[in-house]
Amino acid sequence: MKKTLLIFNFAVVLLQVQSALAQDHPGWLTLPQNSVATTDDALALLVNPAGLGVDGGGACYFLAPYQSDGHFEDWGFVAGEGFGFAAEVLRSQPGGTRRRYTWGLGFGDDDFTWGFNYSWTTGIDRQNTWDFGIMERPWSFLSVGAVARGINHPRLNGSKLPIGWDLGIGLRPLELLDWKWARPSERLTFTVDAKLKRYDEQPGQAAQKYFDEIDYTYGIRSEIVPGITGHLDLSPEIKGVKAHDSRLWAGLSFNFGEMELGAFQRSGNGSGSAYIATRDIDRESWLKPIREKVIIIDSNDRDDDEEDAD
Repeated sequence: MKKTLLIFNFAVVLLQVQSALAQDHPGWLTLPQNSVATTDDALALLVNPAGLGVDGGGACYFLAPYQSDGHFEDWGFVAGEGFGFAAEVLRSQPGGTRRRYTWGLGFGDDDFTWGFNYSWTTGIDRQNTWDFGIMERPWSFLSVGAVARGINHPRLNGSKLPIGWDLGIGLRPLELLDWKWARPSERLTFTVDAKLKRYDEQPGQAAQKYFDEIDYTYGIRSEIVPGITGHLDLSPEIKGVKAHDSRLWAGLSFNFGEMELGAFQRSGNGSGSAYIATRDIDRESWLKPIREKVIIIDSNDRDDDEEDAD
């Protein structure tokens, strides 16, 4: 009898989880630290397409997420400036390899931008989807962003997905200080992001409204010295069907001027994401190779000038 009750309870829990997952957007590549309020390079295509509209120069990322055992099975490529394109390949997920391809556009100026992306997939029963995002920087020290994911209500395994909302705010406190060492202001950035999702009532699963389950992420980005930046994210524990324990992510990035290397790893889990990025803007860094200037004097030209003078 106890075994029967145990099996029954397990079946009910499994049904609840599957009902919720059927209404949730599938996860894709693990990205480096990001925020819908501050990410404004090529990664904005996947985080908040409005960031593509910020005139920050073009960039290309090669992403290599890794598992706790150190295996690199998934990979992705993202490039963009105004227009962006991304390809993601996941081979570590149950059910075989699945891929997602995304393109997007961003518009506006440094104060307010908006953008959208369109993605299609293989290896998973999901309709193509549209996301829409906005980003505003009312003051130099403050930025806010919002993304509506799946605005066309795509179907996943036959079930229509509700719109998911990502909201974020970024604060650059050093922008308030007129100190030479505090420039640029991005040397210290605090972010708060919130993911809001809604679930319709399903067999064995009660309906959940957007504010019944909010997944927060608190982030800190600090440039230790020009060219070396530390990253830290904390996602507190949440309850419910989509419950997870407290998650801590930490990483370092090394900027060599037009190239950047970095890794972002989850504490205790051992999984994370490594990446290499190239940019068309040369950034300040102590790690840049020193280029010596060499002046070549042609002695023949000098002799000719002396003869002309005679």
